[in-house]
Amino acid sequence: MDQENRFPERFLNPNPTIFDLKKLIVELEKEITERKAIEQELLIANENLRTEIEERKKAEQGLIAALEANSKLDRLANTDDLTGLANRRFATDRIEYETSRFERNKKPFSVVMCDLDDFKKLNDHLGYTVGDFVLNEAGKLLRQNIRKQDLVSRWGGELFLLFLPETELSGAVALLEKLRQKIEASTFRCNGHDLRTTMSFGVSEFEEGFSVEKYLKKVDQCLYLAKKSGKNQVVSHTGEFWADGEEESQ
Repeated sequence: MDQENRFPERFLNPNPTIFDLKKLIVELEKEITERKAIEQELLIANENLRTEIEERKKAEQGLIAALEANSKLDRLANTDDLTGLANRRFATDRIEYETSRFERNKKPFSVVMCDLDDFKKLNDHLGYTVGDFVLNEAGKLLRQNIRKQDLVSRWGGELFLLFLPETELSGAVALLEKLRQKIEASTFRCNGHDLRTTMSFGVSEFEEGFSVEKYLKKVDQCLYLAKKSGKNQVVSHTGEFWADGEEESQ
């Protein structure tokens, strides 16, 4: 490349006049001013971009915080305070959902109600602190000895509800018998007391045509029979279901 082509033509005049020099100075000042203006615009644009990025980050952080808060609220709304298990509301929603799915896929599932035997006597004799401890430990035992896809929830008081997806009655009864034996063999130590307890179970497989209310009533009556028949046992309802909540005639 020609060396002279590297420079603007205004620098190539070997004998510039004073007029040429003044004109050159004016042009240079204009060019410098324009460059400064461009630099200022770039600085402003960069500052605006930085501000926009910071605002977006704040917005994203706010969104993440809101999502985390909503997630926490959902957990609180669906979790039992004492045991950390799912609560009655969550369990009911799950059963209603699976009931509607059953109409399409016909996959079996079973629901269990179970509670600690003579729990009121434990509370009355040793106090609610000990009672709550035993209740919490029993909930842990249930949760630790079921499948990942199963659900254990605190239904209320000393009553738990288990949802067992894709489980026929025979499989549910076999599982519950293992749980019953596990709880019976366990010792709960609290405030210097070695405590033993047992649990009664009522279970039923869902049947087509049942409403959720009627189905849960059936499961509850199975638990009632387990309690009435001596406690510390698993009862699965067989035969014709009594819709009015009265005992089935033997």
